[in-house]
Amino acid sequence: MLNLIYYYFRCCSNNSFPQFIEQLLKKQGLPILVFNSLAWGRDDIVSLPLPENIPASCILKDEKGNVYPVQILEDKLLFVAQGVPSFGYKVFYLTEGEVKDSSVVSREPLILENEFFTLKIDDKSGTIAYLYDKKNYKAVMRRQRNEVVGIPEKTEFATPVMNNLLQVLYELPHPMSAWAIGPISSIKNLITNPEIEVIASGPAVGRIRIKHKLNHSMITQDICLYKGVPRIDFITKIDWQEKADCTTEAPMLKASFTPILNRTRATFEIPFGYIERVADGREVPALQWVDISDGEYGVSLLSDTKYGFDVKGNTMRITLVRTSYEPDPVPDTRKHTFTYSIYPHKGDWKEAETARRGYELNHPLIALPIESTGKGNLPQGKSFLSLIPSNVVATCLKKTEDSNDLILRVYESRGERTKANIEFNFPVKEIAEVDLLERPVKNSDISFRNSGFSFSMNPYEIKTFRLRLR
Repeated sequence: MLNLIYYYFRCCSNNSFPQFIEQLLKKQGLPILVFNSLAWGRDDIVSLPLPENIPASCILKDEKGNVYPVQILEDKLLFVAQGVPSFGYKVFYLTEGEVKDSSVVSREPLILENEFFTLKIDDKSGTIAYLYDKKNYKAVMRRQRNEVVGIPEKTEFATPVMNNLLQVLYELPHPMSAWAIGPISSIKNLITNPEIEVIASGPAVGRIRIKHKLNHSMITQDICLYKGVPRIDFITKIDWQEKADCTTEAPMLKASFTPILNRTRATFEIPFGYIERVADGREVPALQWVDISDGEYGVSLLSDTKYGFDVKGNTMRITLVRTSYEPDPVPDTRKHTFTYSIYPHKGDWKEAETARRGYELNHPLIALPIESTGKGNLPQGKSFLSLIPSNVVATCLKKTEDSNDLILRVYESRGERTKANIEFNFPVKEIAEVDLLERPVKNSDISFRNSGFSFSMNPYEIKTFRLRLR
């Protein structure tokens, strides 16, 4: 992979690279290698810089001739790569052509639809008017008038419950504001006069852009629905210019969701595991996801860089930005770019494999065009490593600190005793279990064979292995 990346940048710096692409497109197509850094196969969105000299109408094909729609949006080439192997790669070929079936469409103004969901944006507030799960025949979210959750009843903001509702919470002044959230004096819902625009409605992605203005700050969100991907992304850009001090209230921005569920349990990802907490509205930390499920259905809230959440009843909120002022007077006065997502699912978070969905958002597929000479000996797709069952998650594959051996680290994610099996597609001479400091562990139960090994895991256990290559 390092050689391929090096060769890619070498080609990009060559003046003949655009002509090289044009020639390839006229022949078999421009090869695009898609790499999956996670230890399970996946389908996911791919975004890469737009190559030069490509035709206005183009498609992707794999070695079997399967056709994948391509979409050009804001100088990016977008497509959904299917069947990318676990910790491996798959090659697609960009060539001229058209796709007849458009799967992510805007049937009416502000409605996006793919094979999983129908989503409508409210034209007055910019919030989600409704979200319908087509696979499970379930109304997941809609504007509710029968209750108000998480909003003080005796304020002008006691409006019907909305989803992806941006709320500004004002903290009363308090010392060392970076380390603690102060008492909330009032809440302002950003539901007035948003700018709403359909940015894309095509075969790979549908995207609606919503802009809110708060004082001197601007909040821009692209709500994205993809073909073949059962999640909704909120790509968010915030130019945050709010300031506070020990004499003024400090605004904090949250996004709120209240799905239509029965009595739920709230679960939060923590390092190498999860924890259930009482849904009492207090802000708590979590890593890549939080989830509320009633046993039959649930919704996970995924995040790539934000780690403050609160859940009260069936309302869950993610903190997007705060205005702290001590000890740093302006730590967040700048531009922020991040993505959070919702993942509606049948059953609870374990059945829905929410832990995997969190990793997928945080580790997007990597794509790059490569030069094809026809002389290589690698296959069109290859998995270097895979593991089962799905509750065992690989978090690290790296060189050791003291040699050229490899370190592989895994953990059990669901609190279940399990037998794990790892298969690899590269030559391994010897495997030994080590601790977190890469020192040998005695009494290991590894069962090693030529193409992999198996071992037992206790609930939430972390295991680390040293792989000596041939």
